[in-house]
Amino acid sequence: RHYWRAMDEAVYGFFNAASVTPFLSDRYAAFQSNSNGAVSPFVPSGPYNLSVPDWITQRRNFILGELAAVDAVFSVDGPDWIVTSQNQIILTGTASVRAKTVAVNAIPYAVTWNTVNSWSMNVPVSFGTNVLVISALDSEGMALPGASRTITVESTGSAPAPEDFVFINEWMADNSGSVLDPADQDADDWFELYNSGTEYVDLAGFALTDDPSQPAKFTIPAGWGIEPNGFLLIWADDESNQTLTNGDLHANFKLSAAGEAIELRTPTATLVDSVLFGAQVTNVSEGRFPDGAAASFYTMPDFTPGVPNRLWDEPVLGSLVVDIDNGFATVVWASIPGATYRVQYKNNLDDPAWIDLPGNVVATGTTAMKTDATVLGVPQRFYRVERD
Repeated sequence: RHYWRAMDEAVYGFFNAASVTPFLSDRYAAFQSNSNGAVSPFVPSGPYNLSVPDWITQRRNFILGELAAVDAVFSVDGPDWIVTSQNQIILTGTASVRAKTVAVNAIPYAVTWNTVNSWSMNVPVSFGTNVLVISALDSEGMALPGASRTITVESTGSAPAPEDFVFINEWMADNSGSVLDPADQDADDWFELYNSGTEYVDLAGFALTDDPSQPAKFTIPAGWGIEPNGFLLIWADDESNQTLTNGDLHANFKLSAAGEAIELRTPTATLVDSVLFGAQVTNVSEGRFPDGAAASFYTMPDFTPGVPNRLWDEPVLGSLVVDIDNGFATVVWASIPGATYRVQYKNNLDDPAWIDLPGNVVATGTTAMKTDATVLGVPQRFYRVERD
C-alpha cells in the first residue's frame, strides 16, 4: 500500500501539469539567465520525440491506469443499523488508495490495512444509540468526495463500568527529588490514574492500596473524579491529611522502590485495575504507553505526572534512510506505532527554514516512510523527521 500511496501522491502532486509546468518554466528560465545553453523542456526531443511535459503526461497516464486497476470505491461492510451488546464494534470496508486513514465523526482512527484497499478498525460505542459518520481522509486530513457512510449502532449492553476505561497509568516509587510534592516540597512517591473513556468518572468511595491483603487501605473521599481523557495525580506519601492543602490527592501509604503492587477498586470491591512492578530506578517512572494501553509497560526517564505519557528512549530519528528510485526519494525511519511524524526538507542547509512535505505520517509499525515526489531534477536535498 505504501507503493500505491506514493504513486497516487506523485500523479496528483508533482506529475500534475499544474505543478510540473511552472517548475520546468522556472528551471529553464534560471538556466537561460546563466547562459548555459539549456534546451527548452517544452521542445520535443529524445528517442520518443516528446517534450518533457508530454513525457511526464504520458507516464502520469500510465500510472493512473495502474492505479485504476488496483483501486476501489469507499465502502463500509454491514447494514445501516447494528445492534450489539458490546462496548465496541469492529468495522471493515474498502477505500481508494488516495485514502490515508478512515475517520469516525471527523476523528481519524487507527486503521489496519489488510490489503491495498481493505481496512478494519475497532470503534468504541456508548450505551444506547450511536450515530457514526464514517469517511475516508486523504494525506491532508480532508474528506475524499463521496467517501462517506452513516450507520447507527445500538448498544444494548450494560453501561460501561470504570474497570473498562480507568487505568493506573504511571508511577514513580524511587523519587529522590526529580518531582516535589507542592504541599510540603518533599520528594514523595506518586502515581496517576487515567480515564480513557468519554464520560466523567466519580471516584468517591473507590479504594486504593499497595497491599492486596488490605484492598480498602485508602478510600477516595467525595468530590474526587476524572474528566474524560483526564488524569488524577496521587501522592503516595502516607500524608492523606494534605489532600485539602493542594489540588492533588494524598494516599495513606507509600510505594516501595524494591517493587510491589497498586490496586484500584470500586466501592463494592470490584477490581478496576492493578499493576505489579519490580525494583525501580531512581528518578525514573514506569507506566503505560500509550496512555491506558492494557499491557504495555515502559520505563520513562522523561516522566510526566498528571499529563500524557511519553517515551524518552523512543527510536532515534537519526536512523532515517533515504532511498532514491526513478526520481522519487523515500524517507524511512524508526517509529513508534500510533505516533504522528512530519517530514521536512531543505535543498541547502544554509536555507533559512525547513519545508514540510504535505501530509503527516501516522506510524502503523516500528518503521514509517514518506515518499517525496517533488525531488525530480533537484541536485541535492536534506531531510529531517519531527514527531508531533
